[in-house]
Amino acid sequence: MDLRRTALEIGLFETALNLEAAGGLPWQAGAAMPLPAPGVPRKVEAVVDWLLTFAKRKYLFLTPEIAMIEAMARKAKIEDQRSLVAVLMVVASLLAGVFSAGPAAAAMMPVIAELCRGPLQAQAHWLAVAYAAAICAGSSLFMWSATAGFILSDKVNGAALEDGSGRKVCWGWREYFGYGVANYLIQISIALAVVLSAF
Repeated sequence: MDLRRTALEIGLFETALNLEAAGGLPWQAGAAMPLPAPGVPRKVEAVVDWLLTFAKRKYLFLTPEIAMIEAMARKAKIEDQRSLVAVLMVVASLLAGVFSAGPAAAAMMPVIAELCRGPLQAQAHWLAVAYAAAICAGSSLFMWSATAGFILSDKVNGAALEDGSGRKVCWGWREYFGYGVANYLIQISIALAVVLSAF
């Protein structure tokens, strides 16, 4: 298990919560990276109580602390639902772009489920649409996150194609990047416009 990568993907507190649930494992993991002291659930609740006193824009600073967002979703009375949903969509899409759709969907699922059961229950169906649309948009951002990105690259590069000047056609992450960013921006913009119109 790569603790640093795990903490980067789901947040330090979520990693610590999972390790604490595993019994004595945190003390072994502590040799690889610093972790919060025992009693993590209480510390998460205390930090969340403090964070809830901030303005809505402070939600941005939590990423990628999944445990924090989940606890806030459970406790908070969310007055500006549109801002929270927009932030969650952008976070989910960027996670999908960097780590691919599967890990991003798994990391964000507890947060979405908590919101659907709690403060956004009345808009749960739209939140599900927002979640799916964000993951789809992000999965096209980089070549390694696109479903067939590496397959297409391998096929194009293996075909030994040449352009009009006789240079070999190469299709790698640099060539894909411009198309990926354009596609991502179009998808996430449409998704945000459609979803936020329902809130």
